[in-house]
Amino acid sequence: MLYETYDFARRNNFGFNLTYIDKDLPAPASFGFEASYMRALYQYGYDKAKTGDFWAKSPPSDDRLKNDVAYRKSTTRQLRG
Repeated sequence: MLYETYDFARRNNFGFNLTYIDKDLPAPASFGFEASYMRALYQYGYDKAKTGDFWAKSPPSDDRLKNDVAYRKSTTRQLRG
C-alpha cells in the first residue's frame, strides 16, 4: 500500500512525505513494553526532529516490496484487459 501511494503521488505530481523508524534502530529483544527500548525510540525520534531529518520524500528501498507492487500492477492490468 505504501509503494502504491508513493507511485500515485509521483504520477499526479503530489508531494510525498513519510517518516518511519529506520533499520539503524535495533528491534526490541522481546514483545511488550521495555523501558530501555522506549527511551531509545524516544531519543531516536527526538534526534531526527532536532536535525530536521524526519521527512523522507520516498519510501525506504526494499526490492521485495517494489517487485510485489510491480507484480500486482501487471496482474491488475491483465485482469482489466
